[in-house]
Amino acid sequence: MLMQFKENFALTGMLALTVCAGTLAASRVDFVQQNKAVLGGFYQKSVEAEFNETFPLGEFLQDVWTAAKLSILNQTHSEVVHTQDGWLFTSEEFRQPANDVDLGTEVVRVLETLEAMDVKLILVIVPDKARIYADILPHARTPALEARYDLVLSELNGLGLPSIDLRAVLSEVRDNAEPFLKTDTHWSPEAANQVAATVASFADQNINTGAVFTTEWRDAVPFRGDLMTFVETGPFEAVIGFAPDEFSLPVTTAQDAGLSLFGDVEIPVTLVGTSYSAKEAFNFAGFLKEHLEADVLNAAQVGRGPFNPMRDYLASDDFLSSPPKLIIWEIPERYIATEEFDR
Repeated sequence: MLMQFKENFALTGMLALTVCAGTLAASRVDFVQQNKAVLGGFYQKSVEAEFNETFPLGEFLQDVWTAAKLSILNQTHSEVVHTQDGWLFTSEEFRQPANDVDLGTEVVRVLETLEAMDVKLILVIVPDKARIYADILPHARTPALEARYDLVLSELNGLGLPSIDLRAVLSEVRDNAEPFLKTDTHWSPEAANQVAATVASFADQNINTGAVFTTEWRDAVPFRGDLMTFVETGPFEAVIGFAPDEFSLPVTTAQDAGLSLFGDVEIPVTLVGTSYSAKEAFNFAGFLKEHLEADVLNAAQVGRGPFNPMRDYLASDDFLSSPPKLIIWEIPERYIATEEFDR
C-alpha cells in the first residue's frame, strides 16, 4: 500500500511538471509551418523538431524522474540491476542474449579456417559480472544461466581447446581489488592483468619473441561507467545517484630488447573480441604483450559483440596476407545462449 502511494505521488508530480513545461513549449511552436506538406510526414517532423527545441525541461525532467524513481521507489532503468550499496549490473546478464549465434558452430567454423593456416586459437570466456558478485545481487539468476559457464568450458574441452576457467582467477583478484568496475559492465585493469597472465600460461613457447614490454600504473582518474547512462540524475547526483568509478590507468610500452630495427615486424599474436579488449583504459592487449613477451595486434571492436569482429578479422588483409601464430578470442559469457546446450 505504501509503495503504491509513493509511486502515485511520484507520477503525479512528474505529470504536473511535464504538463506545465509542455504547455510552455507548445505556446512557442509555429503550428502553421508554411510550405510543409502533411503527407510524407514533413509537417509532423518539423513541428516535433521545433517542440523539442523549445521544450525547456526535457533533459532536466528525465533527471528528475530518474532521481524520483531511485529515491522514492528504489528503481532504475529496466536495462540495469542495482544493489543497495551502488553496484550496477547490465540486465543482459539476467536474460538470454538477443543474438542467434550458436557458439559451437561458430567456433568450429573458425577452427577450420585457422587449421588451414596453421594458426592456434585460445578462447577467453569472461565470466559474467553477476556471476563473480552473486553474493551481493538483489535477486538470483535462473538455473540455466548459472549453469552456462561450466557448459561452455565443457564444449571447448570437447573441441580440443584449452578450457580456461577464469572464475577462480577473478575471485582471487577480488581478495585485494575489484575485478569488475562498480558502474560499468567491464572488468577492471587489475582483472585484465591477471587474466592476461593466465592466458599467457596456456600459450605455446614459440610465441615468445623476447620482446620486453613494461606497464606503468598512472595516477587514478574518475571513470564514468557505461551503465551510468541509464541512471543519470543530473544535478541530483551528489545526493541521489551513483558515484563514478576511479582507478589507476595502466599504460604498456615496448622496450628495445627483442624488437627489430629494420622494416616491418611480424606480429605473432592477434587479439579479437569486444570492448573488454578494445578499450585502452583496461589495457588487456598491453598486459598480454607483457606476459607473452611478444607483440599483439588488437583487432577487437567496440559495440559489435564477439562474433562480428572475428568474422571481420578472418576476412581482412591483415590475416590473409600475414596470419599470426596465435589468435586470442575474448568472448563475454553473456553473449552465449544456453539453448544450444539443451539439444
